[in-house]
Amino acid sequence: MSTAKQALAFFLVAGIVSVILAYGSVLISSLEYGFRNLDLAEGLFGPLIQVPIWAGFLVVGGLMFGLPTLLILRKKNLALRRSWLVSAGVVVGAGASAVLLASWLGVAVIPIALGLGAVGGGLSALMWFEFVEKRIAHD
Repeated sequence: MSTAKQALAFFLVAGIVSVILAYGSVLISSLEYGFRNLDLAEGLFGPLIQVPIWAGFLVVGGLMFGLPTLLILRKKNLALRRSWLVSAGVVVGAGASAVLLASWLGVAVIPIALGLGAVGGGLSALMWFEFVEKRIAHD
């Protein structure tokens, strides 16, 4: 798989995961506070405002933390194993999210940042494995 296709896949994964995280955060908030307080239009279109913010964090975190981790895993021939890649994505995503969000919003957001980063990192790693690493292994 060419470098251009891998770069395209990187941004595609960031976009898809940012949509999942935006709608997932609305779902979690609705479960906590009750669906009766959620307006339908707000529930459907409100997360779209969050998508560019999530995408920005995913791109920055992916470039600063995710890609170096991927290169290390590739060097050790572990990137072709789904379990290693997803586990690394969860750990690195949680750490990267805690660092990025805590530096921006303060230490009070670390518990939320750890959870969202772990989910985002794990989803990103899983999608990366399915979209890219499998294809590289078969080329």
